[in-house]
Amino acid sequence: MSKIYKPKKRLKTTDIYKSEPAIAAEMIKKIREMGFKFKLVLTDNLYGESECNFISSLCELELDFLVAIALACRHKVGYRSNHGVWLPKRRKLRYNRWRTYDLVFSDDKQEKRYFREIVFGKRHSIQYWQVTTDIATLPDNSTWYLMSKIPGVKYKDIGNLYGYRNWVEYGLKKSKNELGQILG
Repeated sequence: MSKIYKPKKRLKTTDIYKSEPAIAAEMIKKIREMGFKFKLVLTDNLYGESECNFISSLCELELDFLVAIALACRHKVGYRSNHGVWLPKRRKLRYNRWRTYDLVFSDDKQEKRYFREIVFGKRHSIQYWQVTTDIATLPDNSTWYLMSKIPGVKYKDIGNLYGYRNWVEYGLKKSKNELGQILG
């Protein structure tokens, strides 16, 4: 199944604009209706921060997910408004300790990464995580904030689960290239 995304500036007057996350949510619903099952949905922050509320679609379909979310202000847990968290009085924001994992690349090289859970008050079914290459400086280009809904997820699995997203994108890039050659 495929659908073509068109940027607003390329639409004809009769076309209806749909964002990439809105198209993805429609495709996931349709694929589920066809009887396919999903083990885990992985996305970058385009989908984690989508206007169509892609996350609500995943929750409605009771799908497990691990998505990147953007940070509103550098080095602080201040997610955009659709990821804001209101804490009741006497509830605290807690950063659990940093843990390490080795990210494995396609050439079998490994790079040490760090991650920790961020807990708002008490744990809920949706969890928040911070992943980085450097816990001292939290570089913008290699620090990510993630949101997950994976029942019973183990700490040791978070980093490598999100690392699978790169493999998915690698495979999709090849598919997009082939499709472009066919349509071009």
